[in-house]
Amino acid sequence: MFSAKVVIFLVAVAVCYGAPNARLGKHHLKIENGVDAKIEDYPFVASIQSCSENDCEHHCGAIIINKNWVLTAAGCVDIEPTVAVGTTDLHGKDTVFVEVASIHAHPDFPEDG
Repeated sequence: MFSAKVVIFLVAVAVCYGAPNARLGKHHLKIENGVDAKIEDYPFVASIQSCSENDCEHHCGAIIINKNWVLTAAGCVDIEPTVAVGTTDLHGKDTVFVEVASIHAHPDFPEDG
């Protein structure tokens, strides 16, 4: 369904910068009184992740544009990103990790973030 590599296209929108709750730690990643989402209801969602040899951690959300492109906020690639797709359970068995081929930032986004 997805190619081996994707290209990330970035937008310079301050409102979309990062995911503030993700920086609070794993204990604050749920929405109070929220319900689990199913990938079938949101097939366009992706996760920008920071991966080490043993683990990957969610960094920012993204949307799938097509099989080669995802869109996220420009501030979300201050890491060497990996894209996770195919599930809303970030550590589930159905998660597919896709290598990033290139990153294209909005020309007006400052290089120092």
